[in-house]
Amino acid sequence: MNQTVAAAQRHIADIEARVIRQSAMVERLSKAGLDSTKAERTLSILQETLALTREHVRILLPGGHAVDDGLRQQPMRR
Repeated sequence: MNQTVAAAQRHIADIEARVIRQSAMVERLSKAGLDSTKAERTLSILQETLALTREHVRILLPGGHAVDDGLRQQPMRR
């Protein structure tokens, strides 16, 4: 595996961790009855970034194989 793919996969792991933390933040704010609009927008941006980074890795891999990381996007609650 080349260095570019390895770096992109590290970025994916970092973004996944951020998505999980941000999802928890949205949940906590919502349960507390607080405005979660900005937290939800941040979560959406992180999810978009994750999808784009995964696509980048898919393009870099020989044969365009998908990256299977086990993290599935959760629907946003409003």
